[in-house]
Order: sequence, then C-alpha cells, then structure tokens
Amino acid sequence: VVLGVKEGYWSSETTTGYSGGSANVLDVYGGAFFDVFYLTAPFTWTLNLRDGAAYKVRDGTSPAHNVLNGPVVLEGGTAEVQPGGNCRTTFNGVVSGPGFLWVRGSAGGRLSLMNAANSYSGGTLVSGGDLYADSKGSLPGYGSADTLSVSNGTLILNYAEGKWSADDLQEMANSGILFSNSSFLALSMTNEMELARAISFDLGSMSLYDGGTLRVTQPITLGGGALEVHERTGLVMDGEFTSTLGIRYSG
Repeated sequence: VVLGVKEGYWSSETTTGYSGGSANVLDVYGGAFFDVFYLTAPFTWTLNLRDGAAYKVRDGTSPAHNVLNGPVVLEGGTAEVQPGGNCRTTFNGVVSGPGFLWVRGSAGGRLSLMNAANSYSGGTLVSGGDLYADSKGSLPGYGSADTLSVSNGTLILNYAEGKWSADDLQEMANSGILFSNSSFLALSMTNEMELARAISFDLGSMSLYDGGTLRVTQPITLGGGALEVHERTGLVMDGEFTSTLGIRYSG
C-alpha cells in the first residue's frame, strides 16, 4: 500500500494504528505534511518525505509518544521535522536517502534519532527545539559544518561508552557546527563520565543533562556562551575552564 499525501495533511491521533509493516508507505509530497497528536501506537510503515514535505508533532511529551519504528526516507531536497513545544518524537527505524533534515521545532520540542545505521546524506540543520542523537551512527556527517549546523537550538548527544566520545566532541568543535550564541551542545549522561581532552568552541554553550556526572580533567573553552548544569546532574572540574558567561546551575 502506498498512501500519497499530495497536498494538505494526513493526521494520526492517540491510538491510531497502522498494520502491515514497512512494506506500506506514507508518501508525503512537497507542501504537504504528516501530522501526529499524542500518538501512543508506534508507526510501523515507511515514511517517505519528499522535498518540501514536513512531519509535525502537535502533542505528546513522553518518549513513548509519537514513535516511528519504520524506516524514514528523505527522498531529496529538504524535509522538515517540527516538534511542537515540549513534544517528543522518536525515529527508531533507519533514516536514509539523499535528502536534508531540517529540525525546526518549538521550545522543548525534541526529535530523537536512535538508529546507528542511519545513512541520509544531505545533512542536518537544527534551527529550533532539540535533536537527540543516540550515537555517532545515528547522525551522519556529524564531523563537518557542511553537513551539520546548529543555529538556534540544542544538539543532545548520548555521552556514554560506545556512543559518543571526547574525541567526537573535539571534532565537532574543530568543524564549527555551533554558529551562533543561541546554539547548544548538550551531553546526556546517566552515569559518571570523564571528559579527558581539551575542548574549545568559538560560539555557543554546553549543557549537561539526565542525572549523571561529568568529570572534566582537561581545559574547556566556550568562547561565546556558558556551561549549564541541569537538575540532578553533577560536574567535577579538575581542568581549567574558560567561558564568556561562566557556569550556570538550573533546576
């Protein structure tokens, strides 16, 4: 089955279910969008987003809401993902295709990329809301500002063994992926982790989330922002820290 959305929108709410698995396709054309509202049943079809198509999330604040287990194909050009304020959506399936992913969410809205085999090649822009990348493999092109830019939002990395490392952070810093002082690079930690190499960002801020502790043993420089430590998250500074706006604690 191929369900084409050529104009307007296709909406799914609460317990809407899709049977038949990924052999079925929801094909969204440019100018149209797929809209979800508090979706509690995982979407198992393939979602195909053409140039100018959008996927919008209106409600659902839990990681269990608005979960796409099927593949997502960025067919070409630019596809938008628009999580509403504090809304969550998760792509568990492989994201592939030549297209460009534009995350244009509202404050607190989050897209989570969970599949380590993601292979879309057009690049990624975060210009609002949050993009959570579970591992290096979930975010193709992470090491170049040509294929990853964070202009006015937050890129959240699962800073854990086998997921993201200090070397990866420095690679991002060298590439200049944070290109405004409204940009944030956040580390999600549930255990104690060490940052054992020097990191220097010319612009933007860093944030620490999710209850773990970061032990910093090498210099950190944030040329344009602050180091923000969120509720129930720890920071141990054994290395030198230089920042325009210092360290902030919230919670």
